Amino acid sequence: MNAPVTEAVSANGPGVASMLLSLGLVIALIFALAYLVRRLQSLRGIRRSQLQLIGGLSVGAKERVVLVQLGDQQYLIGVAAGSVNLLQRLDTPLNAEPLSEPLAAGSFAERLRQMLGQAR
Repeated sequence: MNAPVTEAVSANGPGVASMLLSLGLVIALIFALAYLVRRLQSLRGIRRSQLQLIGGLSVGAKERVVLVQLGDQQYLIGVAAGSVNLLQRLDTPLNAEPLSEPLAAGSFAERLRQMLGQAR
């Protein structure tokens, strides 16, 4: 007996279309989430203009001392590989402009020595 020959119906058409539609939805979701992340970053509590780097001094291969201004308060912070420590909160802020370009090493080092001398 001969078996009846049946023609295979190509089901690739609807499968490819649904795959492309799903891919389009995933890409749209990625763009929507990226947009939301950008919007939420701008709504954070501390604005960048309130937090400013005043100066910094390298004291080792991976260690730095950094002077940071938050609002009208200044903080001396020690930064090392894997840790950040508050060294001192300054009662009288130094009269310094925020860094727009790197300071010369001598000027910040002199102010740091003077400040630490006054603290002791």
